[in-house]
Amino acid sequence: MLLPAASDIQPMRAPLRLVSLGLATLPVWLSACSGSYRLEARASSADARPARSTYSTDVPISRAPYEQVAVNWKHRLDQAYVYIEHNGDYRTIGQAFSALLEALDTQQIAPTGPMFGLYYDDPSMVAPEALRARACMPVSAETSGRGSLRFDVLPSTTVAYAVVAGAYSEVPRAYPALLDFLRGRGWQLAGPLREIYVNPEAALEGGELLTEVQAPWRGADAPALPGEAR
Repeated sequence: MLLPAASDIQPMRAPLRLVSLGLATLPVWLSACSGSYRLEARASSADARPARSTYSTDVPISRAPYEQVAVNWKHRLDQAYVYIEHNGDYRTIGQAFSALLEALDTQQIAPTGPMFGLYYDDPSMVAPEALRARACMPVSAETSGRGSLRFDVLPSTTVAYAVVAGAYSEVPRAYPALLDFLRGRGWQLAGPLREIYVNPEAALEGGELLTEVQAPWRGADAPALPGEAR
């Protein structure tokens, strides 16, 4: 299944307060959210288990009260992923993430990175029952899913991004700065907003939760993707 075209994605307006509320208790389940933590495919030997990953960022981490949010842009390569579709109030998307983890375990699929959410609609403009989102996990390109677990690929693109510290319910407070960054350069949102939950195990270890928020965009003066003719 392909992602909706950019024209099918509703424009988003700040502050999008509802986007992450459904993830408020997610870290309780996500001590094992990716192959780099505890959720592991059943490998033929213990040596095949993936090593714990570390996360680094080249932008300052934004913290409450989020009066200043550092934003930059970067290229993203194609990303294969599996997902559970979520239709309805974003505050209940935690159910989709729970189903995603269960499906990965049942189908013995090894993640290749931290889970993420795709959010297609602005809750201030779209009725709760009509909101569209995906609970996602990156996987290898040859992966396939069964049942409600589906496979797709995020295409190469450029994204504006920020890194937000704190509870997942606080993440949307970074959205105004992210979208202002685009508007200030005459760029337009060209896909669903992405929230990458880079270290959910921190909630169980007394650490600081970090989320990388990405807004894909295109504009007349947008830098060309690697290998792309302009």
